[in-house]
Amino acid sequence: MESTKNGITPTWPLSQADAALLEEEQTGRLTRREQQILKLIAEDFTNKEIGLSLGLSYKTVEFHRMRIRERLRVKGIAGMIRYAIRTGLVEP
Repeated sequence: MESTKNGITPTWPLSQADAALLEEEQTGRLTRREQQILKLIAEDFTNKEIGLSLGLSYKTVEFHRMRIRERLRVKGIAGMIRYAIRTGLVEP
């Protein structure tokens, strides 16, 4: 198995679920929750508004926002919104 993005290579056999999660992380795909949050970000909701609408804390939304940027390998909101439009999460 190749090294993961953070340079750590698992040396034990991975369960099917763990292998799927690792592949998802490596390919940049977003979880359902991350897609929900990205859609709301692209619709100009604040972290506080997103948290209230999804029943999450502000800090949890902040964490998801950071993970979305990492997975998509973008620097900021513009890259996130471009991805949301390209994938059909939001209309242009």
